[in-house]
Formats: sequence, structure tokens, C-alpha cells
Amino acid sequence: MLSHPASRSTTKDFRAQARRELLVARELLGVERGKAYGMARLHDSTGHESRDRAARRG
Repeated sequence: MLSHPASRSTTKDFRAQARRELLVARELLGVERGKAYGMARLHDSTGHESRDRAARRG
């Protein structure tokens, strides 16, 4: 019994995990970029989202 059935599902789980991590990383990157952009554009000293930027989003 070299090829036990668990190996196939493990590969699938690994792929799903990798995809999830990629999505999270991309999201974090976007958040950081947006934060830096907001700071540079609006000079928000508090570090929080300004009213102007919040209004632009929705």
C-alpha cells in the first residue's frame, strides 16, 4: 500500500491553501498600497481613512 488515498486529498488541500494564502497576500498588498496612497494624497496624520476617501469609495 504505497499510494494511500489520503495523498490525493492532501494535494488538493495544499492547492486550496496556497490559493487562499495568495488571495490574502494580494489583499494585504492592496490594503498597504491604498494606505500609502491615502497618506501621500491626503496627508492624513491620524493614519485612518479620511472623510474624502470614504466618500469617494461609496
